[in-house]
Amino acid sequence: MSKVVVVCGATGKQGGAVIDALLEDPQGRSQFSILAVTRDPNSASAKRLAGKSAAISLLKGIATKLFTTCAQIW
Repeated sequence: MSKVVVVCGATGKQGGAVIDALLEDPQGRSQFSILAVTRDPNSASAKRLAGKSAAISLLKGIATKLFTTCAQIW
């Protein structure tokens, strides 16, 4: 079972860089599922992001409301 990494602002510069680093690392790719928090999971940038790997799941949310957003999955 893989660990889950929650990345806020996944379609932004910082969040996108974190996801890219996880996907580039062979250990990261196999060890982690990525929960990408984005304001609009239907946007073109979110769809591009999800297309990078089957390990990426999109979650609609706002970074300032992270606990409320993550409560949807637990």
